[in-house]
Amino acid sequence: MCLICLFIVMQKSVMKYMTRIGQKTGTLNTSKNVQMIPMTVLLATAYQNLNSGRRRMKGRNSSLVCVGNSGP
Repeated sequence: MCLICLFIVMQKSVMKYMTRIGQKTGTLNTSKNVQMIPMTVLLATAYQNLNSGRRRMKGRNSSLVCVGNSGP
């Protein structure tokens, strides 16, 4: 057998996972967990009441500063 054919046979005989039985073999526990992204409280309080009740004016993301005319 030539060296090229021997290399191909050796690559095919290597196991893909450490064990062949069981569900979800080869997956890591860290990749299954969702990473939490920290969010500051000030950013949440600034945007959570824009669309509620009396504060809703002309659009979804409008605030009190950018609504209305500046002069006559």
